[in-house]
Amino acid sequence: TIMLGQLRANGTNKLFLANEYLALVRRYPMKIRSVIFHIRRMCKELLEKYQLMEECVSCMSIQELEALLDRMQKYIENPDTFTFDQQKAKREKEAMSRKREEEGKRKRFEQRMMRKAKREGLPPEYYLKIGSEVPSVEMIVKLKSMPKEERLAAWKASHSQHCMNYHLEKEGCRRDRACAFLHVEARDKRRFDERDEVA
Repeated sequence: TIMLGQLRANGTNKLFLANEYLALVRRYPMKIRSVIFHIRRMCKELLEKYQLMEECVSCMSIQELEALLDRMQKYIENPDTFTFDQQKAKREKEAMSRKREEEGKRKRFEQRMMRKAKREGLPPEYYLKIGSEVPSVEMIVKLKSMPKEERLAAWKASHSQHCMNYHLEKEGCRRDRACAFLHVEARDKRRFDERDEVA
């Protein structure tokens, strides 16, 4: 039996919630990039406070994420063990500035396409819909088995708005949110499809 006070405390404990989430991911696996996306959302303040955001984004497995959460827990329990790195903070600030510029490229692209459609008397979303189809899990499997040239042609035909590396490369897209293409989970016909998650 869980006491009400403990339930309330756990409900506001970001690390507890993050560990609960990872336990669910172990039972119901999903792509590591999506897991990182959610951990980053849940623990943003702590990751920034302890300068671990870069390490979080670079994690390649659930084990690495769990180790990162344990590390933050130790910092919370023993504050003297954490030392703020000024040089790292400077590098992160510069990286964030570059990232914002890259993220802006996607918005500028969308604005250009909408202006083009307007000039041609077409619906504003006309060009943005070309290549916007979310690839299915079955299609991803099929594409991975194709020669590189055929794969690229097939991708451009229906999914050109989406990031091919995000879906087809083992390590995913290294540009992450700075990528000008869409990062959306592949559709699985066997389960509910939540299409609005863009990592």
